[in-house]
Amino acid sequence: MSTLNAPIQRDRQAWSAERIGAFTASTNGDLMTEPRSKAAKEAGELSETAKTLIAQKATEVVKGAPIKGPLSYDMKRGMALEHAMRYLLTQYWRQVDGTSLQHNGVWMATPDGLLRNGEPGEIKNTNEVEMMRFGDEVPDGDWQALKAWSKTYAYQIATQAAACGSTHANLIYCTDKIKAIPLSEKDHAIIFGAGLHDEHGGLIAQSCQEIFDESGHIFEYHWHDQNDEPGFAFIARRFEIPQAELDALEVAIKKAYVERDKKVVAYRANLAPTAEEVEATVAELIEGSDVETEEAHDIRVLEYMLHHLKDTPYPSEVKTALAGHTLTLVRKHVQDAVAMLTGTINKDLK
Repeated sequence: MSTLNAPIQRDRQAWSAERIGAFTASTNGDLMTEPRSKAAKEAGELSETAKTLIAQKATEVVKGAPIKGPLSYDMKRGMALEHAMRYLLTQYWRQVDGTSLQHNGVWMATPDGLLRNGEPGEIKNTNEVEMMRFGDEVPDGDWQALKAWSKTYAYQIATQAAACGSTHANLIYCTDKIKAIPLSEKDHAIIFGAGLHDEHGGLIAQSCQEIFDESGHIFEYHWHDQNDEPGFAFIARRFEIPQAELDALEVAIKKAYVERDKKVVAYRANLAPTAEEVEATVAELIEGSDVETEEAHDIRVLEYMLHHLKDTPYPSEVKTALAGHTLTLVRKHVQDAVAMLTGTINKDLK
């Protein structure tokens, strides 16, 4: 296999935007965790892990941006090796093409690669001990063994398969710390940028540039024995995803979206209204009533307080006076309309 599989260039901004509030392959395993108590299980309640994930996704929707934690060393290492390992797997195993976000109904995933038969391939760049354990404890095709090894990875590749419209998925553990397969001169040039592809700095350099673009941190990765006969090793496992597992996961994802939407409503209600929302409310109140000019001015004063009182260290007696002043503004013929504004202000004054 001599085809050079160039790394796919993703629009990271568009990719991140599409994932806002979405339940995707890498975290769907959290939805399949069970609550600790027997009573909670029998009642069909969500686990705390699932609740945390749902809260995160709801918060993303409210803020309109993804929530990203810092990249750990292992995460950066995996990203640094992604393009290189996909290239090497293409040379020494099967063709693995770069891919982008796959979306199929409730299923959303970004596999590390796609095989020519349409099956997703998830690549785990790990250390030699972890790879050896994986090969020993997870036989090819043994779904239950994979779940025992890692439910997170099991449901990750299950989501990937469904998103790609496939019944099978592949999980490949790779390491540069065992030289089971020595790198050829061509491999060395493409990966490290000596000669061929030198203008791009090699696949490792490209990956490290992507890490910098995403995190703003410089990361340099040096292949084990890079300057002294470098090599690599891999163990690939292919799994057929049981339909019962897909059905259960689909139910969990749909339930999670319902719960997420409920949280979005609740979270937004707990936030102070924006300046535009308050301005529109005040304008509506004044337009639909015969409130005198002086009282209209008072309402606008309260509008200002609504937005700034939280960050101002007013004494409690001042807050009490302000709350009382709010009530005096409510005329009988606009009482129902103003109640919402009054309630919001009083809540913020507490």
